[in-house]
Amino acid sequence: GGGGGGGEGGGFEPSGAGAYLEPWLAQLVAAPRWANGRDVEALCRRVAVECATRKVGREVPPEALDAALQHALKHKLDAAPQGSGASVSAAAEKAAAAAAVEGAD
Repeated sequence: GGGGGGGEGGGFEPSGAGAYLEPWLAQLVAAPRWANGRDVEALCRRVAVECATRKVGREVPPEALDAALQHALKHKLDAAPQGSGASVSAAAEKAAAAAAVEGAD
């Protein structure tokens, strides 16, 4: 499972946010033209849009995080210089590899 939920009244524990979000944030950090706070802020806004689209409650489902990340990666790659040959799937593969290496530590 996706991690973040609990039973009734339990919900997501903020202290576990870093571990829960790490797979998505690692991919964003590995993306071309990573810009730290600005990219995290844009990702958060997109997560809110994805959650609103899915009409979810207080918990953010992994599907919303996946969709927001793909949107962010596509936006970054669309803004990349022409002729770079980059693609969303290539960036996602690079990011997944970076996340796997970090996870092996």
